[in-house]
This record gives sequence, structure tokens and C-alpha cells, in this order.
Amino acid sequence: MQKQILLFLFFCSMVVVANAQHSHSKHEIKVSCPVCKSSGKVERARIPPPQEFLLKSGNAAKSNIIVEYKGFPEEPKAAFAHAVEIWESIIESEVPIRMEAKWSVLEENVLGSCGPETFYSNFKDAPVKDRYYPVALAEKIAKEELNGESRYDMNANFNKDFDWYFGIDLNCPDTLHDFVSVVLHEIGHGLGFMDFFFVDDELGGYGSATYGTGSATAYDELVQSLPGEQLLDTSFYENISVGLKYALTSNALYANSPVAIKRNKNLRPKLYAPEEYDTGSSIAHLNELSYPHNNPNSLMTPQIGFGEVIHDPGPITRGIMDDIGWRNLFIRHNPVKDKEQVEPLNFNVRLESDYKIDTSALWVIYSNDGFQTHSDSLKLKFSEESSAYVAELRPVSGTTEISYFVEAADTMNRVRTAPSSIPDEYYNVKFKIDNEAPVISHEAIPYFLKLGDPLTVTVTVDDNFGVDTVYIAFSVNGVSGTSFGLSMSAYGVYSGTFPVDMEN
Repeated sequence: MQKQILLFLFFCSMVVVANAQHSHSKHEIKVSCPVCKSSGKVERARIPPPQEFLLKSGNAAKSNIIVEYKGFPEEPKAAFAHAVEIWESIIESEVPIRMEAKWSVLEENVLGSCGPETFYSNFKDAPVKDRYYPVALAEKIAKEELNGESRYDMNANFNKDFDWYFGIDLNCPDTLHDFVSVVLHEIGHGLGFMDFFFVDDELGGYGSATYGTGSATAYDELVQSLPGEQLLDTSFYENISVGLKYALTSNALYANSPVAIKRNKNLRPKLYAPEEYDTGSSIAHLNELSYPHNNPNSLMTPQIGFGEVIHDPGPITRGIMDDIGWRNLFIRHNPVKDKEQVEPLNFNVRLESDYKIDTSALWVIYSNDGFQTHSDSLKLKFSEESSAYVAELRPVSGTTEISYFVEAADTMNRVRTAPSSIPDEYYNVKFKIDNEAPVISHEAIPYFLKLGDPLTVTVTVDDNFGVDTVYIAFSVNGVSGTSFGLSMSAYGVYSGTFPVDMEN
């Protein structure tokens, strides 16, 4: 039985509300930045920009990186802008990416450093629950500003004491470091090519000393040992342990990035994990020996040499960027509600994908014992009528509960599930009498500032059997108004406008 919900609100004569920014559940932490070092050697290379940038038809910017220079002389700015335009031809975002760039004094062999200004987890459409995403990427996915226009999305420093080549023509001499290459490298870190791993004496771990252990980035989610064990899987590696330190210094860590693997002859990219942990370099780079200076994947190795020109992030880096969230596969599915009797369950799934969907790998996987001993699957098939992928399950008589999740894949071998946190969480459909009250969440409207604008109200309502209508009952100065219904603006979210003249 679907329920009708009534919410009571009371207002005084000076009813005001600010046009508040829509917010989502999110948490943020801050960590130190990775660095790019000079190898101190001549490592001559000439790798041009990617085709998207070189071809006129594809040279339209897909994103907008706004740089604020601090202490920069004029000469390096054109090279910096060139690096920015290369990244803008690759990554896509509707939200501007704001970058602070400082002309600084850094450690003797450090060419530059960069990292996200902050990270967010559990924001709107976050691909993986409880994982941290750099703010620029989180904003791209959520399609909204998260840290505000007054804050940067990444902070970078470049060593003014180095002898730089500021040309954009790939002709860096063997006595200088190519500035475009280093800027490209650092922006890559700012966009999310970085980790939360650390080594402290004899122990390895992940997280932040300031905000607590256990936090991990979307990049960390990809890190695997040689046998394929995920470093975040505590059944293999306890956080803050000798075993994790051994893994972090094993010289045998890899990125389980499906897109990068497909572009790398089906081989996992090797990460930089030297036997002596190198803070700012370990894990957050590709392995130097595996991808030397003439290799097209050498940009995101930890060191850049004299005369080394790399103006393309390379297929491996671009694949890793895709898999941390710059290109996505979203499953849009409203979970099936509880039923008062055993009856057919209809599943309706919509997919949004940056790569072509693998229609042979779309499933509803279900169990009638909570996946303890049994599971089965239903193939999702496209329905022209509903413009969605659908399936129907007919439970046998006597069934009391069905647990299920949705699984989808794209042609880059990326598999996504809804919910994303299986096996810790599944959707559950119970067959029982409706005796549970709905759960209503509403943030009270404290005041209204702009008279003449409509006064809107938003309510989140969840009910195991579904919701038919959400009503608002209200009064103004003690006088009851006419109650009105809300429309569902998103799954479980209802909104509407008060039928009140706000000017009087």
C-alpha cells in the first residue's frame, strides 16, 4: 500500500528564506601533495600532444581550467596555458576548474608539486561509496560547485630556481627542463592521480593523521598487488600493518584500471613502489623503469629529465583517469518496494555511459536467502516502451524476502553495480503486512529574504511500500492555509511552492 504523507509547517508574518545552495551529504579531508622530481640526467624525448588537441575539429575545449598565477613572471605563462589547453581537450566537466599556481622555492630536486584543494565523498552520483574524490572530479560528477567559487580546486607550486624551457615546440635543449611537461604532470595530480597511502616506520597504512585512518581515494581503489589483491581489502592487508608496508615497498604494485589495461595490451600498468618508500612519489606515479623517457606513458612517472618533452598524458594515464571517474557508467534504478503478498517484481534500469554499453552483460542478480547460499540472475533487456532495460521476477509461493543488485558493464570491461557497495549492501524486497511508518527528512526553512520570489519546500520521504502523495499543511500567523501536494523531483525527493503571496 502506498502512503500519503502530511507535513506540517508554521510561519510568522516575516516569513523569509534565502536562496540556499542545494547540498548533498559529503565529507572532506586535506592531504599533502605529490611531487615531480628532476632525474638529474639527460633523457631526451619528443612526445607531441594528443590528437584531440592537434586536430582542429577536436580542439574545442571540453572543460575550463582557470589559473590564478601568484609570483609568476610573464615568460612561463604561455607554456602554462599551453599545458592547460591540452588537458582541457581531454577531460570533460561542466563546472569550471580553478587552479592556484605559485612560482616558489621548493626542495633542491623538486620541479613542482600539485594536489586537490580538498576531497569529497558520498556526494551526488559518487561512483563508489565512502571513497574520496578530488574536488574537481567530484564537481564534474555532481555537476555542481562543491567547495564554492571562492576556493581553488587544486594548488600547485613550481620551482623558480630551475632552468626551464618555456617553448611549446618540443625543442627543449638537453640543458633545460621542459616546463609544459611538468605543468601537465602536476595538473594530472590535481585532477586525481594521487593516493592516501603512507609508511610510518615499520607500518603501512592509508588515510590521514589529521582526519583519521581508513580514508581512501578513488585512485587507491585501483591499487593491487602482483597476485591481484586489492590493497584496500582488509582480508588481505590490515590497515596500519607491517604487511601493508611490505606491499607498499614491494616494487610490485599495479593499477587494476580496466580502460588502462585494455589500452596497454591487456597488461595492468605498473605503479612506482620502490623498496624504500618515497613520500610524495611512491604509489602516486607510474613506474619509472617500466615507462622510460621515450615511452608514450612516461608523463606520470616520478621524474623528468633534461630535454625530456612529454606533451601527452598517454593511454595508461588517460585510462586511469577514466576509471577514477572522469568517464563513467551510471546505473539509474529505483529499488523495488516491499509487497503485501508474493507477486511479480518488475525491475526497471536506465544506464548513462561515456563508453558503449555491453548489452550482453546487464543483469539483475538475486537471492532468497540474502546471498548466504544461493543466487540467480535475470537478463535485463531493452524495452522500447519504457526506454529502459527491464526484467521480471516471479517469486515462488512462500517467499518472504528477495535480495538483489543490478550489474552492468561497458565495452571497456568496466563493471558497475547498484548499490555500489556490494557485498556489504543489497536491495531487499520483503513480502509482509505494511506496518512500518514512512521516514521523513526535512530541513526547516528558517527565513525568507527575497519577497516576490516563490517560497519552495523540499522534503525527502522514504517508505518500504512506496509513497503515493506528500502533502504540506501550514499556517501563517496562526491562520491555516490550504494544504497542497508536492511533486517528486528526484527519487524520494519531493518539492513544491507555497500558494502564498509573499509580497503581502
